[in-house]
Amino acid sequence: MARVAIVTGGASEIGAAVALRLAQCGMGVALLDENACTDTAHRITELGMRSAAIGADVTDATSVDAALAEVCSTLGDPEVLVNVVGDALPEPDWYASTASRLRAVFLLSRAVVDPMIKNGGGRIITVAECSNATIWAGLSGFTRTIALELSPFGITSNVIDPAHVAGALPFLVGAEASTVTGQVVSV
Repeated sequence: MARVAIVTGGASEIGAAVALRLAQCGMGVALLDENACTDTAHRITELGMRSAAIGADVTDATSVDAALAEVCSTLGDPEVLVNVVGDALPEPDWYASTASRLRAVFLLSRAVVDPMIKNGGGRIITVAECSNATIWAGLSGFTRTIALELSPFGITSNVIDPAHVAGALPFLVGAEASTVTGQVVSV
């Protein structure tokens, strides 16, 4: 059975590109987004890989848990999580927008840890499409922290800039990157 990846922000342009790249690497892909991402799921299926488009509010713990249960029952336990994080909105929504982006990464990362530990490891990758220094610093710090905490379980965590997705993503999800963790790859 193919490895399983979860991609948040699957309806966005970058989320779709990430999902398609993972499918090209031989992974089944679950796309999580509040917006419809059935077109991308269909394109993944056309590549011969299993896919699921799951409506989820990734800033809500109950929604995240329900989405993870659906992924596990539909495709299997996830071995890879790719959080696709967009930029924060301008004032007055900046505070809520910044908090929701950081919360989504935390909730999804927390949700996949148990299945990853059960299966001997995994990869958590955050694609940070943001010019907002607060979000970037928060994601970088969180990534480094969970990299230290989860490395004994064979789980790595890294942040990449969208410009590096095509080249870095296949490497980071592969066996060769089993010791690459806590890294922030940016332009």
